[in-house]
Amino acid sequence: MIKKIIGLTITLFIGSLTLIAQQQQPLNLITNSYILPQNRITDLDSLNSLQNLLYKLSFGEDNSFQYDEIPENAFFYSIFDKTANPKKVGVLDIECNLNDFRNKNFDAGFKSFVNGYMIDDVNKYSINTIKNNDINAGYIWYRASNTIYMLIYGKSKPGYISASMDVYLTPDKLDAFVTDFITQIKFK
Repeated sequence: MIKKIIGLTITLFIGSLTLIAQQQQPLNLITNSYILPQNRITDLDSLNSLQNLLYKLSFGEDNSFQYDEIPENAFFYSIFDKTANPKKVGVLDIECNLNDFRNKNFDAGFKSFVNGYMIDDVNKYSINTIKNNDINAGYIWYRASNTIYMLIYGKSKPGYISASMDVYLTPDKLDAFVTDFITQIKFK
């Protein structure tokens, strides 16, 4: 009996390490033409500088929020839009893993996700869902901050993504950009 408990404990520990390792390698789990390995931000000054630039372009003043450190398991990427000016339009903070959410109720999960981010009147948000053969996804955009929060469940393959993106785009372009960004996500 003790051998079974030890064996189960070791199996769970190794499984946890595997899940953590998978979570730490988003580009090993997904493809998306907006997320490129060379655009990963690993330098604190670069991250804060880009965040501040995007905030200043959007709101005309410096961003008072600055990261003190980049967490070890954090993945930040510069995001580009070829049709925008400037081309560098965002910073993506992404977490993904291969948990199987294909049989989970996406609508209920997304409703809880949205409720977790609502800090103001519902009319100050844009909330959209995107469903296709590969994914069930949704995003909430708080217009006062130009921050988009995304939740994506794999549909044809196992996978889960929770991400936030600070974007400098006009409101009329933002929804189209985020929709294109999300629909390009494919789980490997």
